[in-house]
Amino acid sequence: MKHIWSITIVLVILTVVSLFNILSLSVTEAGEIDFSGVFSRHLFYILIGWLIYLISMRFNYSFLKLPQVNIFIYLVTIILLGFTLIWGPVINNTQRWLVFGDFQLQVSEIAKIVVIILTASAFYLRYKIGIWASLAVSFISLVPIIALIYIQPHASMTIILFLLWFLTVFVILPNQFRNLILLLILLSTSTFILTLSLGLHSYSLILLLFTVVLGVFTFYARENRRKILGIIFLIGVVLGLSLSFTWHSMLLDYQQDRIYAFLNQTEVSEDLGFNVEQSRIAIGSGQIFGKGWGYGTQSKLEFLPEYKTDFVFASFSEEFGLVGSLTLIFLYGFLIYKLLVLALRYAKMDFEFVVLIGISIKLFLEVFVNIGTNTGVIPATGIPLPIMSYGGTNILCTFFVLGLAQNIVGSNVDSIKEREVDRVDNKQVLI
Repeated sequence: MKHIWSITIVLVILTVVSLFNILSLSVTEAGEIDFSGVFSRHLFYILIGWLIYLISMRFNYSFLKLPQVNIFIYLVTIILLGFTLIWGPVINNTQRWLVFGDFQLQVSEIAKIVVIILTASAFYLRYKIGIWASLAVSFISLVPIIALIYIQPHASMTIILFLLWFLTVFVILPNQFRNLILLLILLSTSTFILTLSLGLHSYSLILLLFTVVLGVFTFYARENRRKILGIIFLIGVVLGLSLSFTWHSMLLDYQQDRIYAFLNQTEVSEDLGFNVEQSRIAIGSGQIFGKGWGYGTQSKLEFLPEYKTDFVFASFSEEFGLVGSLTLIFLYGFLIYKLLVLALRYAKMDFEFVVLIGISIKLFLEVFVNIGTNTGVIPATGIPLPIMSYGGTNILCTFFVLGLAQNIVGSNVDSIKEREVDRVDNKQVLI
């Protein structure tokens, strides 16, 4: 199959670009390259990542379908998240890592993989227990994970994990057009109540009009949807009230400040919007072709915070410009596209289909959130850019999931070929 090595080829290119970029960011103001610092550790993580990739390509992934294996993986994840809250060091008023020597393990990154596998396993059993029971099982298993991650506190990771689960499930469930309309009604209703409680009346009015138009359309479009429409409105009201309570009673001050800075970018103080503003300056200063390798002033002079991790896209854009940025985005887009194409080829294989869809959504969310933060499209949050950002856990987890995807493709290539041959033969018979 022509797609079989697409993942590996793109991963090789991203690896080279990542090493090239981190090496550039290791150039000192004196023009010397510091090989012994961040670059050597990043190179070490990349090499270990490739080893994990090769291993995950070869092992028999079918055991991941077994309930007893899933229960074990789930319990280990819960225990590690609990250990993080008990013994994890407090860094910047958060407890998100378990430290083993020089290595910091971020269990929430592993939790993304666990959510994908658990969701795939639950829907693998849908013909035995029913699709709605599978949905309930996967959601119930998700709640303790996101609760423990939220307590760290890590609200952005909590949201990403929920979106990862939700979008994966949304793709699986039947009648997606109906689901999309009902989802929009649910979101607009809950967001209307939230913005109303925050005093954002202009947003509230727009959301109210949108909700009414969609509600009227759905009410008269299908008579059998009227009951479920009422339930969706009720859930939306409850969700909106819950979000309002969360904002006023549970969100920390810095989390509120980030969202407020995003919604009111022209009114906030310089301190609140400093990181994103410096990121925009770095991206804009790169212009078309960038300042050149090793000549990024925003990162070298440390105006740009976390320029090797959370804001690595901005530092890359400063040195390689619009051309480099679009090339990097194209690589990620091509990788995600190939994963989706492969997922469609395995649509008849429940577990494999869900895993590939989950991996593609995971990568999309990480890329979108990181680049969105760097450009100010979404509120600032600390999510690394896969492969490009310095940091061990995310790199190793990315290599593992891509190796698992390659494993699925390689292990089932013969059966897919046979299916395609049968399809061609059937067409010829019909002709």
